[in-house]
Amino acid sequence: FERQGRLRYHDHVDADDKIEAHTVNFRRKDGSVFAGETIGTIVRDENGKQIGFMGLLRDVTDREQAHQALLQSERRFRDFAQAGAYRFWETDADGRYTYLSPANRFFPNSEELLIGRNQYKSPNFHYEERDLQSVLDHIARHEPYHDFHHSVLDGRGRRYRASSGVPVFESDGTFAGYRGVSLDETGEMLARREAETLSVRFHAAIENFNAGFALWSSDRHFVACNEFYRKSTGPASTALVPGASFEDFIRVRADDIKTHRKIDVDAWIEERLSDFEKPVSSHEYATTNGDWYRITKQRLANGDTLFFLADITLAKVREDELINARSIAESASQAKSEFLSNVSHELRTPLNAILGFAQIFERASPSMTAEKFSRFGGIIRENGDYLLDLINGILDLSAIE
Repeated sequence: FERQGRLRYHDHVDADDKIEAHTVNFRRKDGSVFAGETIGTIVRDENGKQIGFMGLLRDVTDREQAHQALLQSERRFRDFAQAGAYRFWETDADGRYTYLSPANRFFPNSEELLIGRNQYKSPNFHYEERDLQSVLDHIARHEPYHDFHHSVLDGRGRRYRASSGVPVFESDGTFAGYRGVSLDETGEMLARREAETLSVRFHAAIENFNAGFALWSSDRHFVACNEFYRKSTGPASTALVPGASFEDFIRVRADDIKTHRKIDVDAWIEERLSDFEKPVSSHEYATTNGDWYRITKQRLANGDTLFFLADITLAKVREDELINARSIAESASQAKSEFLSNVSHELRTPLNAILGFAQIFERASPSMTAEKFSRFGGIIRENGDYLLDLINGILDLSAIE
């Protein structure tokens, strides 16, 4: 204490000889340490000569601990304000800023530039007129307001914010202003707009695609479909509303089908419900107007189920045409086989006659008369002519084909 007094004796004395209060740590005789505040004054004799000082030491440990806790709390508050995508603020009764938390990367404007300015009167401030009027009405009634969405234009472009505030009153009930927080939601807003754009593009794509799409949630409830799929379900499309169960839709569908096709309704419904549980499945069906569809079901990674409906009417027509063409080809092939079989018989008969009588000539004996030679030669000529007619007919048929 004496050392502190001597050190401060010449440096911290005011006009009234008072020594400025100061706080340092002291150690008691028992070794314990405490924060002590000293206040004192210069002692002079009757001639005004400085002969010493007189002071008072008091234990202010509790006060110092509270002060350090306050500093720590303020540092923590500033760290939170710096790290987060938000800014704390306070206004007076006229809506002018009286305090702002330090600038950060989400709120780069320095607080010194904003103090004294009205928070909602900047030319770079943009809002929906209805939303601002609602906030001003709350402020006029000294009521809290929440999630006021607006935007500001700064050097980085447009930034989107959401502000909330609560009224502040003096101890006597006088309205003093507002305290609140502004949250930067630029990233969320841009992501939402991008998602909306992608959603619009996706829906436009599937609506213009010549196929049907339907999505059902993992718990069998309808999510969405395109117009192609909706039209293909006929009267059952009334059951395609968000949140409707797949079973309800199938039952309405069954009631429609049984009016123009004989089916076991209960068995058909049970088959469709069982099919829904399969990860992948596909089946075909025909409508009353003769159109054919193939519906393929695929379980997605998140548990939802996607139905893909394709019009296969043209494929079915081509399939029937191919079946008919194959039948015709098979009939033609069979006729050709029968023709060749008959022709081979017709060719073999005269050829056998020719060869037979040729052998007779080859082994002719002296007793063979001229009459026999002439008659046998006529038989050979007749069979040769008949064979030539057959060959010419085959050649003509080949040329026709």
